[in-house]
Amino acid sequence: RASPYSPSSRLFVNPLYLDVASMPEFAASARARELVASASFGSEIAALRESALVQYGGVAAAKHRVLEIVYADARRARGAKGRERWARFESYKAAAGEALERQSRFEALQEHFHRADPTIWGWPVWPEPYRNPASEEVKRFAGEHAERVDYFSWLQWQANLQRSDLAAKARDAGMTIGVYTDLAVSVDRSGAEAWARQDLYALDASVGAPPDSFNVKGQDWGLPPMIPARLVSSGFAEFIATLRANMRDTGALRIDHVMGLHRLFWIPRGSVAAEGAYVRYPLEALLGLIALESHRNHCVVIGEDLGTVTDEVRRALADNDILSYRVLLFERGDAGDFKPPQA
Repeated sequence: RASPYSPSSRLFVNPLYLDVASMPEFAASARARELVASASFGSEIAALRESALVQYGGVAAAKHRVLEIVYADARRARGAKGRERWARFESYKAAAGEALERQSRFEALQEHFHRADPTIWGWPVWPEPYRNPASEEVKRFAGEHAERVDYFSWLQWQANLQRSDLAAKARDAGMTIGVYTDLAVSVDRSGAEAWARQDLYALDASVGAPPDSFNVKGQDWGLPPMIPARLVSSGFAEFIATLRANMRDTGALRIDHVMGLHRLFWIPRGSVAAEGAYVRYPLEALLGLIALESHRNHCVVIGEDLGTVTDEVRRALADNDILSYRVLLFERGDAGDFKPPQA
């Protein structure tokens, strides 16, 4: 899926962002360096770079060809000169726990089923036993494909390292804020996080917006919302984990559709946007958690507050020092003139 606003997970990073050539394991892999230096691979990369549109499939295939070699060589060296580096990976896996294990199992399962049938677009159309992440079939698959599951965990570790390195480079360069990232309003219903936490998401509903003067039919964004009561009963664990994952090594975090902290427009499966309804969320509790994690991570928070945002929410955002992100085109006075900067 080539959309940053439909993430498979908001807890982990898309490994296609990896800078493969800067990885120490790449420098240590003669086979990987030989492949990248070959004329055929150079031609493939040149064609991808010259394309008018980003070729996500081609980029993914090229990166994984190299990354698989790098991983295999690093795995072989884990008992010798690569022992210390591999131990750091094992420590990362232990700290990331079940969330990382399920993410990696999902990646391995989706790859497995998609290779057998290219029409397999996500876990809702996997064979029935594999749709439950706790099933015996999933556990057996993970055991039989342990090295492949480990590969996807290793990619997340590498992404984690590069993200921290990027933040350090920003600080060293004198950037006051540093890296500015974005938190999507929800996750793809066919992706890893929805599979891992089916108890938390309303999978038969989508987030969207009601009809207004700009979209007379309303909007359906196709993303499943979190169920407020289950969010509360879990002690907000997933929300806290999401904040921490996105604020780590981040100077500023933009929260897409910040109105979702107060209410989200739910559209039942099979209905049009005009048939949706607002569902309320515990605004004060969510703002408190954002403030706490913002303080802990030294991270500025910016809320995208355009659309049908209530005065109550805008006051709450201002009271909590959450900055505002709006579209200039819509910032006009009653007479239609643009608001002055000081307003």
